[in-house]
Amino acid sequence: MAGKITGADPLRVLLIEDSQPDAERLERELRGQSFDPRFRRIETEEELGEALNEAWEVVIADYSAPACGALRALAIVKERAPDLPVIVVSGHVGDDALVGAMKAGAADYVMKGHLSRLGPAIRRELEDAGSLRSQRETERARRAAEERFRFVVENTGEVLYRLHFDTMTYDYIGPGLERLTGFTADEMNAGGFAIRIVRIDHQPDGSPRPKALGEWSGRKAEDSWADYLFRTKSGELRWLSDHSSAWRDDQGSLLGSVGVLTDITERKRAEEALRKSEERYRQIVETAHEGVWVIDGSGTTTYVNHRMAELLGLGVEEMSGRSLYEFVDEAAKDEVRAQLRQRSSGVAAQLEFCFRRPDGSPLWTLLSASPMFDENGSFVGTLAMVADIRYRKLLEEQLRQSQKMEAVGRLAGGIAHDFNNLLGVILGYGDLLLRRIQDESLRTRLEQMVKAGERAAVLTRQLLVFSRKQVLEPRVLDLGFLVTEMEKLLGRLIGEDVHLNVITADGLGRVRADAGQLEQVLMNLALNARDAMPTGGRLTIETANVALDESYAAAHPGVTPGPHVMMAVSDTGSGMNADTVRRVFEPFFTTKKPGQGTGLGLATAYGIVKQSGGHIEVYSEPGHGTSFKIYLPRVDEEAEPLVAGPKLAPPRGTERVLLVEDDQALRQLARQILEEHGYAVIEALSGLPALEQAKAYAGPIHLVLTDVVMPGMGGRELAERLSAVRAELKVLFMSGYTEEAIVRHGVLPEGSVFIQKPFGPDSLLTKVREALDRAGG
Repeated sequence: MAGKITGADPLRVLLIEDSQPDAERLERELRGQSFDPRFRRIETEEELGEALNEAWEVVIADYSAPACGALRALAIVKERAPDLPVIVVSGHVGDDALVGAMKAGAADYVMKGHLSRLGPAIRRELEDAGSLRSQRETERARRAAEERFRFVVENTGEVLYRLHFDTMTYDYIGPGLERLTGFTADEMNAGGFAIRIVRIDHQPDGSPRPKALGEWSGRKAEDSWADYLFRTKSGELRWLSDHSSAWRDDQGSLLGSVGVLTDITERKRAEEALRKSEERYRQIVETAHEGVWVIDGSGTTTYVNHRMAELLGLGVEEMSGRSLYEFVDEAAKDEVRAQLRQRSSGVAAQLEFCFRRPDGSPLWTLLSASPMFDENGSFVGTLAMVADIRYRKLLEEQLRQSQKMEAVGRLAGGIAHDFNNLLGVILGYGDLLLRRIQDESLRTRLEQMVKAGERAAVLTRQLLVFSRKQVLEPRVLDLGFLVTEMEKLLGRLIGEDVHLNVITADGLGRVRADAGQLEQVLMNLALNARDAMPTGGRLTIETANVALDESYAAAHPGVTPGPHVMMAVSDTGSGMNADTVRRVFEPFFTTKKPGQGTGLGLATAYGIVKQSGGHIEVYSEPGHGTSFKIYLPRVDEEAEPLVAGPKLAPPRGTERVLLVEDDQALRQLARQILEEHGYAVIEALSGLPALEQAKAYAGPIHLVLTDVVMPGMGGRELAERLSAVRAELKVLFMSGYTEEAIVRHGVLPEGSVFIQKPFGPDSLLTKVREALDRAGG
C-alpha cells in the first residue's frame, strides 16, 4: 500500500506464528489501531512458499517460530518478493538477535510486550515501501526505455553520434559504427576520418573537407546533411548519409553536433542504376532512327529528339516550346487537330502526316501517336514516334507512274493494232494501184495518199514500241561501236551550233538488243536535246560499264541488280522542271508548240529500252540541262556484225500458201498480192478453220502465212499443230503486235520469220520468199 494510511484501512497480512493465542492477540491489536487486517497464518516454509504466490502488504514473522523462524522467513521473502516488508516480533530474544534480524533485511522489530508499536511500524513501512516501489518502478521504466533505445540503436541501420567541437572527439558513437565502417569509436576519435572520404555530395562549393564526422555540417547550419562515399577499414566503398544538427548549451553557445549516420549504399546503387537506365533510354531515344516528339494537351512541343529536329531541318532548341501546327502542312492542319482531339480520349493511332520544312519542302511521315496521362488519369499530351516515309512515297509515286504508263501503253497498243490492219489495206491497195495507173495526175494524188498512210504507219509503229508490243530482232551488240557509227549522222541532225562529244569506254561490255531500235532511241534523244538548245550548246554521248546494286534496284521498280552497260545522252539546254520530268515519257505529252512534235519520241525510247530489259532514267533541272541514262543488261557473248544484206527485188513463186487472217479486207489484199505473183492461196479467217482445211487438202501446202493474234486459236498454236501433221510446212507470222503470252518479251519463237503490219506488196513478197527458202521446217 503506497501513500499515508488513515482510518480503518484494509490490510493484507501474512503471519508466521505457531501460537494461535499470540496470533489472535496481534489481530486485536491491529484492529485497535484502526486497521482492518486480512490475516493468513502459516507455520512452515512450504506454506510460506505457497503463500507468496498471493499479494501481501506486510509479513509479520515470529522470531522463534519452530518450523519457519524469522531469519529463514526473511531469506525466502527477500528472494521471492524483495519489496515486501517483513516485521519481526518476539517475546524473549535479546537485542543481538534482533539486530541480526535487521541486518538480514527485516524492516523493523517489535517485542510482543510492546505491540502498541506495531501499528506505527506497519504504517511507516507501508509508506516507505510505496515510495520505494515508485522509485523502483521509475527506475525499471527508465531501464526499460534505455534497453528499448539500446535495442533500436544496435539493431537499426543507423548510427547515432555526438561530437565535441572543442576536442573534436565523440562522447558517444552508436555500436553500429563498426558494422558500417569497420572502425571502432576509439579509432574514429583517433582521427583519420577525412582521408577515408572519396567523395562528398551536397558539399557547398569552397567548403573544406571535414576533419570529423558531423564537423562540416554542424558548423555550417542548424540542420544540414551530406552524403559521403567512404572507404571502410576493409577497403570497401560504401555510401554514408550524415544528417546532423547543432548541439548548443542553455545559453545557445555551440558545443558540437549530434547526428545520424545511415548506410545508403543500396539507395545510391539504385539511384546509379536508375541514372544509367535513364542514360541508356536517353541514348536510345537520341540515337533512334525515328523521330520522337512529345506535345502537351494544347499541341505545344515539350520534347523532341535530335532525329526529329534533323528531319525538319531545325535544331532541338528551335522546336522546343513551339506549336506542332507551325510545322504541319497547311492543307493537313484541320486533320491534325481532329486527330489530336481523338488522342485526348485515350485512342492510339498510326497516321500519315505531311510536315513542311523551313525550306518549303514536304516531309511525309508515318506518325504513331499515343496519349499520355498523369497519375489522376487526366490527359496531359501525346507521344509520337515519327518515321520518315519520303522514300516510300517516292516508290509509290514511281509505281503509280509505271502503272499509268502501262495502262496508256495497253490502250495505245490496242488502238495501233487495229489501225495497222486498216493501214495495211490502204497501203496495200495504194501500192497495187500505183503499179497499174499511168495517168500522172492520178499517180501524183495516189502517191500523196500512200505517203500519208506511211506517216500514219510510222505513228502507229511508235505507239507499238511504247506499249512494248513491237516485235524486236535482238542481237549481241557493241554499244560503243553503234554510237561511233552514228556520230556523223547525229552531227548532221543536231546542226553545227551544237557541239557533239562522244566518249566510249574501253573494254565496254556487250548487250542484247535490236540495233535499229537503239539507233531510233539515240536519234530521238539527240533531236530532243537539239530542240532544248535553240542557240547552241553541247551534246555529250558516253558509254560505261556499271553495276546496279540491290539498293538501286529497290528504288527503281523493274530493275534487276547486276552488271549493266550505260549510255548517257546529256545536253546543256534549258532543262525541265519536276512536273515535266514526271510526265516526260507519257505518249503525246510534249512541251513544244502545236505542230512541232507528236509527243511520241521519248515514249518510243522508253518502250524500246523497257522491252530490251533495260531501264531509262532522266535527270534535269531548269537552266541546268538534261541527262538521259539508259542501262542495258550486260551479256558475256561476242558482238554480231552490223552488216545489212543486199536488197533484192521481190521474187515470184508457184508454191501453195495457207493464208490465215481474221480481218477480211487485209486477207483479200494479201491473197491478191500473192496470186498476182504466181502463188496458189488457200484462205481461212481463223485458226480452227485453217486446221480443218489443211487436214482436208490432199496436196502439198508449202507455207502458212498467219496472223499471230486471232479469236479461238492463235497463230503460234496453229503453226505448231500444222507442223505436227505437215513436217515440211514453213511458217510466216504477221501482226501489228505480239502479246507476251505468245511471243515472250517480244522475242520471236526459235526458227520463225515475222512481218510487221502494215506492210506493202514488196515487203510481203520478200518475207514470203525468205520463209519458203529457209532450211528446215
